[in-house]
This record gives sequence, C-alpha cells and structure tokens, in this order.
Amino acid sequence: MNFATGWGFGSIVGLAQSGKVDLEAAQVMGNRINGKATVAVAPNADVDYTLGFYGPNAEEVAGAVWTNDPALEGASEIGFGGKR
Repeated sequence: MNFATGWGFGSIVGLAQSGKVDLEAAQVMGNRINGKATVAVAPNADVDYTLGFYGPNAEEVAGAVWTNDPALEGASEIGFGGKR
C-alpha cells in the first residue's frame, strides 16, 4: 500500500487450494480498496477483492476475495487479514 499515491496491491500466499492470489493495483477510496485479483490455479478467472484498513495508522487489513467463476469451484471465497 502506498498512501502517498493512493494505490495498493499485494499477494496472499500459503493457500493450498487456490495457490498464490495476487491483489492487483487499485485505488484507495477512504479506508477501502476494491479491485481485481489473479489466482494461480485459474489465472484467467474473473476474481474480485475488497479490503479495509483498520487499527492505529492503518496497520491492519482485513478483506475477502471472491468469484463465481466455475474454474474455481470449491475455492470461491477467501477471507484474509494481516498486520504490518
């Protein structure tokens, strides 16, 4: 996350069913980001994400990645959280 530019992106790793999830760059709107994601096991699937910033100095994030794409049946929603 780059608060100076107002854009954020990242990755979620260590998920056996979906593999690495890349959260593509998206603009911060208030304390939230809504964007597109790419999932390693189905790189062409239509996947969205949302995350919010929490805690002192926005040092914590929580959000979700989801899709209705049949290529990711069984891994259609992923919740996540993290701290800097």
